[in-house]
Amino acid sequence: MASRGMSFDRIKEVFDAGKQAEAARKEAVRIAVELSPGAPDSLVFALKDALVPQTAQAMIHVGALASNEPILVNPEADLCIILCGSETSLTRACARGWAKAGVPVCLLAESSLDVPETGISAGVEPACAVATDPNRALALLSQWMVRATEKGPSLAMAFLFCRKAQANSDILSCAAANAGVGAVDFIKGADFPVMCATESSMALRIAALYGYAPGPARTPEIACVVAGGLLMRSVARAATHSFPKISWILKGFIGWGGTYLTGQLLLARYEAGEAFDEKLAWGLERLKEVAHEMGQRARTLTGSLVEVEPGALYSDGSQGSSLARIADVIDVVVAPEPTQWFEIGQEGNA
Repeated sequence: MASRGMSFDRIKEVFDAGKQAEAARKEAVRIAVELSPGAPDSLVFALKDALVPQTAQAMIHVGALASNEPILVNPEADLCIILCGSETSLTRACARGWAKAGVPVCLLAESSLDVPETGISAGVEPACAVATDPNRALALLSQWMVRATEKGPSLAMAFLFCRKAQANSDILSCAAANAGVGAVDFIKGADFPVMCATESSMALRIAALYGYAPGPARTPEIACVVAGGLLMRSVARAATHSFPKISWILKGFIGWGGTYLTGQLLLARYEAGEAFDEKLAWGLERLKEVAHEMGQRARTLTGSLVEVEPGALYSDGSQGSSLARIADVIDVVVAPEPTQWFEIGQEGNA
């Protein structure tokens, strides 16, 4: 009974993942961006291109810091990004104001020399994303954004550059969970459905991040997850059979590695996006053509074996016909009472 209840719970967990993804898509996210004087143009334009909302619930406030001007702080904001420039005093004051309001702050700069010491005693110490390459800076920023707030899935759905960071965070979380399930086997045989449910939920969440709605269309991905789980279970059984003394370590490691590998494959599939879908559609179309051609050949071959002249199978072979020789391989069954074969139609039996 416990195993059956656990299975229902795991199925419910998979369905709930789709509902949670839809709820995250509708959740509002508010981001404040503050530009310090002298901020590098490369970072400014890179951040401008990155913060293009993909959902209607994403709101961006952009402010330009200036001397002798008040700094407006909104405590309802989810995040604050400050682009550091030459005016370190303005950057410091802005970071302090947002941090004291309880809003997570990140200082974005090309060099660590541009990042001032905030000296905040109350509130959350601002994070830093420092890189000369704008793409690297955005990668660091996205990793901070999905960790700094509980709205990571909503941020990932709203901003394209956050999706990979959120997906990797989800993959590592699920891998750690499955490592624990594999290492500690509470109920014999219960680890497989639990792990599959965790990975299936992960697959649906990652799909939702990239705009793929949960539903029957995700069946191929879920099928691949289950197939991968069966493969990992076979590997784990073989490994534990060979090294029984460290079986719990091996099972935990395989649980972590299998989940991480599955997650990365799913991530690569959704990162490819339309290109992958087009290649998949092309492959399926070619497969259909090959199957159709093989069917045609099979029908042609079958037809050549059975299409013979009427009466050829019953020929006595006296005329030397090649078709008559086919009858040689036909098994003839003699009825026990041959006279009974022709009674129908005789007088009195019509």
